[in-house]
Amino acid sequence: MAECFMQKIEKSILKKKCVRFEVKKKWVDCKKNLRKAVKYYDAYVPNADFNNEFAMTFYDKISGDLYKLRDKIAVRLQNLGIGEKSGVYANAIILYNLTNLCLGTYENIIRKLFEELHVNLMQAFKDFAPILAFENSYDFMALVMDKDFERLADHLMTKEILSYFDKVRKGVFDEQTLNEAAINATEDMKGDEKDLQRTYIGISDFMKSDYPLESVTSKKAS
Repeated sequence: MAECFMQKIEKSILKKKCVRFEVKKKWVDCKKNLRKAVKYYDAYVPNADFNNEFAMTFYDKISGDLYKLRDKIAVRLQNLGIGEKSGVYANAIILYNLTNLCLGTYENIIRKLFEELHVNLMQAFKDFAPILAFENSYDFMALVMDKDFERLADHLMTKEILSYFDKVRKGVFDEQTLNEAAINATEDMKGDEKDLQRTYIGISDFMKSDYPLESVTSKKAS
């Protein structure tokens, strides 16, 4: 979903005067590192379109609430005195939280597997963790917002905005959406490949993550 979001907003983002030089580099690095992580997942599925189809089902289901959340953040920023930059600030905050969601989900899956198997797989599967993309998205957000970053962090989250964050989080981990995504991603598969569908049905217990972080100024990665 984070990659889908970047693709949708990239043309608009790169037109902004504040997205130049080092700021633009952080955007490009985030996109590159997200793609690199996705390629690791692509290598372990039998159909090249599987992960894209799986992700697009989520994006189609959740994008409405995701863009409402972004717009509410932008309005809140305007109310706090941010003018024409409120849109790019809001997009940067959403991207950061989406990469945080990716990383948090990965860590929770690894944690759940440790509880079940008593084996720590964090190091073995480290290439699947979008740590660099997460760090790039944080740096991009901090550089875009510049001096406003620290000033606004403690005043941004209203009850309404937090409720929309919760809507998006629940949408990502909704069992019905997970099942629908698995079916959509495997509908063209044949024979044994079809069994992959069952692998993804009922995995919602593994996919839980804190979202968003307690403070937008927090930056952490395992």
